[in-house]
Amino acid sequence: MRYDESGRLTGKFPLDMPEYSNASIVVASSNFGIGSSRENAVWALLDAGIKCVIASSFGDIFYSNALKNKLLCIKIDEERLSEMRMMAKKHEKFIVDLESNRIIVSGRVYKFDLDSEIKNRIMTNKDEISETLEKYGKLIERYEMSMPKFFLP
Repeated sequence: MRYDESGRLTGKFPLDMPEYSNASIVVASSNFGIGSSRENAVWALLDAGIKCVIASSFGDIFYSNALKNKLLCIKIDEERLSEMRMMAKKHEKFIVDLESNRIIVSGRVYKFDLDSEIKNRIMTNKDEISETLEKYGKLIERYEMSMPKFFLP
């Protein structure tokens, strides 16, 4: 979709269009990411500069992979999402205020729910590994030091 036969951008792909070239939020529909069971789907969005996807529902594996990679996924009911899609088509500016769980578009405020653990992870730029090391790092180190040392010839 993005490239022609000679490898040049066609300009038809939404993120290559000037009005969306700096987009960091995708306003999607239902079941976003369904069938995308590999982390590559999330990595592709992150590589394209996307930091947040707003949809009414997500594929379970995609959602899990997104959260592990700090891609914010916000669930909004279908009626409010429909309003947001209309505003996105008009190129309205979307602001996601993660601290107060709000999306602000053209003076309208949309509240959303987000698990506090997920919110904290994204706001502190941590993942499961860094949280584990922060919480259990000393115990892991102590355990490793107590294990016999084996060296291969």
